[in-house]
Parts: sequence; structure tokens; C-alpha cells
Amino acid sequence: MSGLKILPMKIRIKSGRAAAFLVALLLIGAGVAVLSALQFRTVLRDLGEKEIPRGYWTSPGVWLNFLLAFVALALAVHFVTSG
Repeated sequence: MSGLKILPMKIRIKSGRAAAFLVALLLIGAGVAVLSALQFRTVLRDLGEKEIPRGYWTSPGVWLNFLLAFVALALAVHFVTSG
């Protein structure tokens, strides 16, 4: 084997309904990711130091949710603008 070739993938959605459904799912997913990250941060603020285990990472999950929301928004914009 000479190596793995990754070809660019173009997804063509012929139905306007299917495209709208896909974009709606991406936007709903992004919204849920942001809301869950904000809710988690709110709950953490209300907890005391003794209630959070020592060494427990509280930030990575929040940042990962924000990153996931950003990627979903970028994909939604791409699908809408690429026509």
C-alpha cells in the first residue's frame, strides 16, 4: 500500500425539505450543546469545593460542547450557502 488517499466528499441533497431538515437538526444540536454547557457551569458554581471531587476536570466538557456547537453552526452555514 502506498498510503491512504482521502478524497474530498461532496454531498448533494436534492430535496429542499431534506436540506432544511438537516440544517434544523444541526441548529437544534448546536443549541442543545450550548444550553447544556451553560447549565453545567451554573450547577458547578452552586456546588462547594467539598462537593467536587479532587482532580475532577470541569472545563473540558464545557469547551468541547462549545466546540461541537461551533462545528454544527459552521456545517449549517456551509450547507445553506453551498446551495
